[in-house]
Amino acid sequence: MKNSTRAKKLHQVSEHHLIIGVDIGSEKNYARAMNWRGEEYTKKAFFFPNNEKGFLLLIKWIEEIQARSGLTEVIIGCEPTGVYWLCFKQYLTKKGFKIVTVNTLHVHRSKELDDNSPSKDDKKDPRVIADLVREGRFFEPYDPQGDYAEIRSLFNVRESVVKNMARARNRMQAWLRRNFPEYLNCYSKYDSKGGLAVLEIASLPRDVYELGIDGILLLWKSKKMRGTGGRKKAEKLVEAAAANMWLDYCAAEKVAFLYILEDFRRNSERLEELDRTLEEQVRRLPNVAKLLSIRGVGMQTVVGFIAEVGDVNRFSDPKQLVKLAGLNAINNESCKKVGEHRISKRGRSALRRVMYEAAGSLIAWNSAFKALQVKYTTRTTNPLKRRQARVVVACKALRIFHAILRKGVDFDPSKVIHDPAAGMMPA
Repeated sequence: MKNSTRAKKLHQVSEHHLIIGVDIGSEKNYARAMNWRGEEYTKKAFFFPNNEKGFLLLIKWIEEIQARSGLTEVIIGCEPTGVYWLCFKQYLTKKGFKIVTVNTLHVHRSKELDDNSPSKDDKKDPRVIADLVREGRFFEPYDPQGDYAEIRSLFNVRESVVKNMARARNRMQAWLRRNFPEYLNCYSKYDSKGGLAVLEIASLPRDVYELGIDGILLLWKSKKMRGTGGRKKAEKLVEAAAANMWLDYCAAEKVAFLYILEDFRRNSERLEELDRTLEEQVRRLPNVAKLLSIRGVGMQTVVGFIAEVGDVNRFSDPKQLVKLAGLNAINNESCKKVGEHRISKRGRSALRRVMYEAAGSLIAWNSAFKALQVKYTTRTTNPLKRRQARVVVACKALRIFHAILRKGVDFDPSKVIHDPAAGMMPA
């Protein structure tokens, strides 16, 4: 029997168990208690605050119910609500309680079964959660340890920095289009170091024009900048500034640009530092070098995969990884109607994004994966579209990553296209 089956979860809940359902909030929590038959021990939901004092009140309440009911085991279920449940889980786990989680979507869709009402409140949800635990519809939360915990935390920080970088880039481009549109014709990349060095001193077109060609060259020389384009680029900048002299400005635009530039550079430095730290952490893990030896697999792909998956040894079957990423195909069939297959998009969205982007890189740089894409897009029976074939490549990459990290085998390009379990999309 596989560890992921519902049958084994049902065996974890016996007649000796007191089942606690908890609805977690930012400040207020509500709990209900029942036995394995669904019989409740209290008429009202038990309220306790989301802090240590509240957790102690919950433990005391549980012990009182155990004393009355004679139940010796306790299992506590909750929804993984944002970050609010993390302290609750950590505290109760250290006190020796078994904590499990239920899918938020399951709670939403099953709350009408008892009263045929879509109503939602903090007193109804804990009963629904306890019922789901009683029926074996729960999950045991995974807490990465050691290097895996460090990588996940750093990767989450990196994701927020990347979002800040994108925001700063958008703000900078908007400022340039509003105040210096001709500048964008001077450089293929708006964030060129030579151009930004000029704009830091002379932000507006009239300032660049007053600085002049010699002033720009002297600025680059003082900063010891190479590859700026020399006199020709300086002349082009001054010409662009002269073409935008007709625009009206206010002094606050200079201040706005300096703040945008400072934000952009600060996030760039943070991103570089995080990438260095993450690379050092990831390279310490076993078999990572074998992954990086695959043409088309870069460090960012490996970092994102390990940060989202954690220790791959906890997955006995690569299909579990495919499901975790939400890349597993689901059917849409009823009687004679056969709808289009699609992926579930459940699980960890960041992992799905990392593998989808990795699939694009593998198709572009690795001939074995390119051949796999061609095979699925040109087959005579039900040929896939390009994006569907890319999902197949992503699934195959997950299977390969699982085998390499778990077994330490080397990548074999010949098995990519000849493996019958290459993709998850149906024929």
